Amino acid sequence: MGSAVRLNKGTLLNAFEPLYQVPNNRVVILKSIILTNLSETAQNVSLKMAGAYVMRDKVLSAGESYQASVFDQIIVSQEIIEGKASQPEAVDCYISGKLLLPQDIASETQWMQEQWDAWWANHPEVYKNLWDAWLESKTGEPNGDFYVEWKEWFDRIQEITNETADLVPWSLFRQHEADFSAHGDLANTYRSGKDEKGIFTTIEWHRQDGTLAKKSVLSGGNSPRYTNRTVTYYGTDGETVDGVAVYKQKYNEVGDWIEEVITDE
Repeated sequence: MGSAVRLNKGTLLNAFEPLYQVPNNRVVILKSIILTNLSETAQNVSLKMAGAYVMRDKVLSAGESYQASVFDQIIVSQEIIEGKASQPEAVDCYISGKLLLPQDIASETQWMQEQWDAWWANHPEVYKNLWDAWLESKTGEPNGDFYVEWKEWFDRIQEITNETADLVPWSLFRQHEADFSAHGDLANTYRSGKDEKGIFTTIEWHRQDGTLAKKSVLSGGNSPRYTNRTVTYYGTDGETVDGVAVYKQKYNEVGDWIEEVITDE
């Protein structure tokens, strides 16, 4: 689709001045803006493109060259590239790009995309290396972002289950972690003990073989504001008690249930 050409070459002044303006009814695809400090002292350099900064107070040491990040950026009719340096005529500027008619921009960008796709298809190792590096930065121990978040969450759960007792005790959970059928879709659920307010005070979970796996009973206080809920866990025979957890029921000032906290009983 044609090569880039020099659009302008000159030196910067110490105030913003136009370095290049896109002609009427033309479009420019920039390739490079190369700045070279010709002086023996450091220079602060700034560039604007279409009124927006693309570089602000970049320090170029004596004799240093620098290429601004403008590759394949598009500027349109009458838009201006401006620049300035600390001292006038101390910094050389070279601008290159492709000057196109507006109707040519679609085919040019399609060609650029095809070139990129072809290169990417022939370099699969680049994607793999990028992916591996990203994955390591997220999941690697001990500093990966995802790993750190997961570790904080896991440590918090350990703290809750081992110390604060707001959940089922860790030892009790361990006893029943292999018996998920007692708490999931494989169990049958029954309720009984309906009180005068229509609340069932007892709920039982049975395994598919009919054995009792878990029972929850409300007690204490007055319906519907019971003060305790006792949960009993049973072994596979449906009779042996493996563990008991008692939950204290808490209500707000108007009597609404707001919290359930396991007790040490």
